[in-house]
Amino acid sequence: MSDSLTIGIAGVTFSIRATDRNTLITPPNDPVYQSFLLTQKPDNVDIHVQVAQAPEDFSKEIKLPRLFDGSGAWQLYGNDNDYMITLNPDKRAAPLWTITADPGFTQLSATANASLVRHSKGPPVVPCPITYPLDQIILFHHMANRHGMIVHCAGLDYQGRGIIFPGPSGAGKSSVSQLLQHADGLVLLSDDRMVIRQENNQHHIYGTPWAGDAKIAVNRRSRLEAICFLTQGDENRLARLAPNQALDRLLPVASLPWYAKEVVPQMLDFCGELLQQVPAFELQFTLDHGLVDILADLLPDT
Repeated sequence: MSDSLTIGIAGVTFSIRATDRNTLITPPNDPVYQSFLLTQKPDNVDIHVQVAQAPEDFSKEIKLPRLFDGSGAWQLYGNDNDYMITLNPDKRAAPLWTITADPGFTQLSATANASLVRHSKGPPVVPCPITYPLDQIILFHHMANRHGMIVHCAGLDYQGRGIIFPGPSGAGKSSVSQLLQHADGLVLLSDDRMVIRQENNQHHIYGTPWAGDAKIAVNRRSRLEAICFLTQGDENRLARLAPNQALDRLLPVASLPWYAKEVVPQMLDFCGELLQQVPAFELQFTLDHGLVDILADLLPDT
């Protein structure tokens, strides 16, 4: 524990620092975050997070319009100048976290509910706010106009080249990931959510700490070579999709800020460019090792 932590997700660096240097911050307790904690000070920090303790009677009045309600557990408020996220799984109590952010989601202030603060003989201890779901919400907005997005998909790396398998819950992402884990040379990066970023005119994929049932979360980057939309069937078969066909399948599993009218056109352009540059397929699959042979044809040895 210390008064600061550094976390890197998808090439985006979070610096989390206590406002009061006498306060300690504990790392995320989920072990999947271990490889995303940075032990060396980075050259650049993308997102600065200042963490403060709320007083016992803390109640921040929300004057911003509500933009989104995340299944009742968290809420997003905002306008052109300010944003606020509240993590509030119990509507009868004050939010566990209240986070304010600038429009670019680069400067954040995170206020911890008094119930989160642990007091003992030493200094107060506060948990790290950069953990699910807050880290995902923050990163989603930070990348919205920076050529990046979060996609509901599994993905793998083979010698620096990657394939993603987008699909909604129940499509088979975790099952396919578990099967491919045993294939020689393949490294599974995630079985549930990944980040796609355009960098130097190429698209790359990143593993994230937001694992699915297979608990696969690897902090690694790979150049995106193919997109395979999963469909369960009675054989293993690939069918090429035209960009417009692939777009119809990508949008339902991509995290896009539909409420942000100024950002949506940029995000749609990003999706269009992605599908013009990276081939997309429908992958009908069965859970046998013939699937590995089909994927090998997409990533031939170089």
